[in-house]
Amino acid sequence: MALRVRSLILLCLFAIASAKVFFEERFDDGWENRWVKSEWKKDESLAGEWNYTSGQWNGDANDKGIRTSEDYRFYAISAEFPEFSNKDNTLVFQFSVKHEQKLDCGGGYMKLLSDDVDQKKFGGDTPYSIMFGPDICGYTTKKVHAILTYNGTNHLIKKDVPCETDQLTHVYTFILRPDATYSILIDNVEKQTGSLYSDWSLLPPKKIKNLRPRSLKIGMMMKMVSGQHLPLPTLSTRAHGRQRKLRTLTTKESGRHQQLTTQISRTTLISMFTPN
Repeated sequence: MALRVRSLILLCLFAIASAKVFFEERFDDGWENRWVKSEWKKDESLAGEWNYTSGQWNGDANDKGIRTSEDYRFYAISAEFPEFSNKDNTLVFQFSVKHEQKLDCGGGYMKLLSDDVDQKKFGGDTPYSIMFGPDICGYTTKKVHAILTYNGTNHLIKKDVPCETDQLTHVYTFILRPDATYSILIDNVEKQTGSLYSDWSLLPPKKIKNLRPRSLKIGMMMKMVSGQHLPLPTLSTRAHGRQRKLRTLTTKESGRHQQLTTQISRTTLISMFTPN
């Protein structure tokens, strides 16, 4: 699997009139001092080595990135950047990637982690806030993963976002806005957009209180009074030991929106590439 992260990794926040870039990597000289290679899968002899190269079909031999070197290996690498919060700001998460060979099964993802991660031990089970990137496996799986972690649970996007499958460089962008809307772009073309509340299961489902009584008796009894049959109305419900008149039961659904914000402390930006 020759998969190359090329030229640009970007994490920034946009306010109304300005933008602040928290992390940008172009893999120029000194990049190895900023990134930590994980030892994940090393004890199983399944850890792959990263190459620093301009790759195949480049237009500039000096425009380099990092590339996976072997098929059927696991790759993980990370870099650290300052603390930030996306409250009241638009978060932009972007990177470019090129699959230099036809993939049978593999993925290239960027992850956002907290500061308590041991970068040397970062792996597939390490908790994260955001996971984003293309995933290809056989003929059935060719999609962009967009996973958000909320209240300790990883939530996958409900909508289908097809990824690119050729051998060219593509830029993947994930935009999260303070009004709880999002956009996913490939090569600056919007492929999916909507609401975080409807397109991820971030909030618990609405519930209607169970108003069904423990026992329900509906009938018409007859009683003899002074030689005459008189109806004794007993159309009733019995719940909690009391008899009540049967009436039409109505419910009113109510829901509430919560603003989804992510507070990050010395967050670590993670790039992970792994065969499925």
